[in-house]
Amino acid sequence: MTVDEYILKRIRPTPEEERQIEKVAQDLIERLVVLIKERGLKAEPVLVGSVAKGTYLKRPDLDMFVMFEPDVPMPTVETEVLSLGELVLEGPEKRYAQHPYLRGKYQGFDCEIVPCYRVQSAGAKMSAVDRTPFHTRYVKDNIKSGQRDEVRLFKAFLKGIGIYGAEIAIEGFSGYLCEIMVLKFGSFQNVLKAAARFDRKVKLRLDEGKFPPFQSHFVFIDPVDPERNVAAPVSEQSFSILIHASKAYLEDPTERFFVPRPVELVAQKVIIKAITDRRTEVIGIEMAIPEVVEDIYASQVTKAERAIAELLERTGFPMVKGHGFIVDIPSLGKKGKAIIILETGVKELSAIHLHTGPEVGHKNENDFLDTWKDHPRKAGRPHIKDRRWVVYVKREFRRPVEVIEARLSTLSLGKHLNVEAKGNVRILDLEGLSREYQAQMSEFLDDRFSWER
Repeated sequence: MTVDEYILKRIRPTPEEERQIEKVAQDLIERLVVLIKERGLKAEPVLVGSVAKGTYLKRPDLDMFVMFEPDVPMPTVETEVLSLGELVLEGPEKRYAQHPYLRGKYQGFDCEIVPCYRVQSAGAKMSAVDRTPFHTRYVKDNIKSGQRDEVRLFKAFLKGIGIYGAEIAIEGFSGYLCEIMVLKFGSFQNVLKAAARFDRKVKLRLDEGKFPPFQSHFVFIDPVDPERNVAAPVSEQSFSILIHASKAYLEDPTERFFVPRPVELVAQKVIIKAITDRRTEVIGIEMAIPEVVEDIYASQVTKAERAIAELLERTGFPMVKGHGFIVDIPSLGKKGKAIIILETGVKELSAIHLHTGPEVGHKNENDFLDTWKDHPRKAGRPHIKDRRWVVYVKREFRRPVEVIEARLSTLSLGKHLNVEAKGNVRILDLEGLSREYQAQMSEFLDDRFSWER
């Protein structure tokens, strides 16, 4: 038995599981049909996503859209869908994309009920999700016998190497992108063979049409909306990992690509020695996570890590590495917790730096000289170096932690974390991180790919 065959047996739903999910989906549709009719709504429920297309793994989510006629006002659409969801879902939770929708449980399955409009074509969409039913129909109409299992393998592979999902926290491959890549190349193995040969600029489409002037490193034209790049969310990092992982799996296929081992826990003293030997500075920023849904807080932690890293870069502290970890997931009435770990290549800057001004004779030279004549941070007189005025200036910040303490609350970290950053933050040094966040520091220091552990 090949690795592909072994993994497929583990991830493919059994016939009984398929019958169960189909029965649950049909039951939900029938309940919604009754409720929609009772309310006299110009709408119908439509099952979309991997369950509708038959490309799901075990225990899939149910993606149910309620499709309204275009003349129904959006406020009515939003209100009615939220009301319908509250009637049929267990533990309904309001979430937000372009418009609010509900997530909860239906007969034991995770389920989302999402509003959309019935439009004539994906390009004529009135909201961001209106093209999704077209995606579902396209895949159902074009997928060949056996290719559903090929999609399952590709999804499981991407999950195993950590790049499945188009959300900001992952910036990887959506389920739909996986499906059309299998349609393009025919099978999981052929997708990997193609990816192993990708160069730094790849453009794909399922027909022979032209390519709009997208600037992305990876372009895959949406077959139902030729003006859209399905691969736009895929970062350079995720794209590069796909290329390397494809080569590695084709050379030596193992189940670790699909089910990687967890990171080994490193002793505190080993963590401290590793960072000390690197002669870098490591800082931890512990932040409270408000009670918001996963796709929001995960993306905001990612955004916060990048914003703080960019701040350090701008103030003279080149980044070596940064990573945000969700430590405690927020729950009803309880905030969660995240730790952002940042490593800079400089522990401490000089007390002064050379500030360069305008050229001698430039119209702004008097302004420069007046500014620095009695400036409290000057460390010497303005003088000429080659053809420009320069002055030595006392640094505002000499250590990375000083920058973070002074400027963190001024950064744009995301709507919810902005509030938390003003009062629910704790800064940790290497000793504190290695003691309190041993698991996260172990992962931070582990540069192996997931399948190499």
